[in-house]
Amino acid sequence: MCHYSKYHHLAAGPCPAHNKGMHADTQPRRDYSVAFSCSSLAACLRAGDARGWLAQIMDETTYKFLVVAGSWLAGIGSLTAVITSLWLSRRSNVIRLGIRAKHVQLVTPGEKEAPDYVQVNIVNKGLRPAKITGVGWRIGILKKVHFVQLFGDINSDKLPKMLNEGEEANLLVKFHENFDDDDWIVSFPRKALLPNPKWKAKNLKVIVFTSVGQSFKKKIDKNFRKTLIEASKHIQA
Repeated sequence: MCHYSKYHHLAAGPCPAHNKGMHADTQPRRDYSVAFSCSSLAACLRAGDARGWLAQIMDETTYKFLVVAGSWLAGIGSLTAVITSLWLSRRSNVIRLGIRAKHVQLVTPGEKEAPDYVQVNIVNKGLRPAKITGVGWRIGILKKVHFVQLFGDINSDKLPKMLNEGEEANLLVKFHENFDDDDWIVSFPRKALLPNPKWKAKNLKVIVFTSVGQSFKKKIDKNFRKTLIEASKHIQA
């Protein structure tokens, strides 16, 4: 019976008595290398020093490179966390609105006709609440002309309108009220688009005003632009 314990066997390798009794061909050199690596790992773990084990299995240059690389990666991670935090903070304090101005028809159950309307749809896409105080139109590039739009239809939302995250407002103006020159589809093109309806309609934008002084602009929908051009041609005829 060998007087070496299993603990000494792992820490210092096989005992001399075992080495004498074993044939050289039955103990390959690679097994002794594995045993030596395991004993080194065990010694480092017992000492609670993982760096010592790393230093034994790699050269000094590689070890220093990994230490420096780890420091750089830790610094990059901290910087990324700070930038992300600042971006989220700024994003939560900014008003973000989705806006569309288009020609729609309002279908009402029980009614045979579907009247035509201008619809200005506003959606709060941000985290910050937005109070909508007004809507208007802007025409021109260098010389800009502004028009304020009023909404009084029974089917329209009323202004001012508070929008929380994800909420929307639908503002409606009826094309025809009395089918005369005071109708919106007649009076607006006459005042805003003539005598160059095609060019002016191309540059027509809807403007949404908020209570904090910010305004948001968006070009009108393509189909709505075509409707205004056609209405202008009828006026000119």
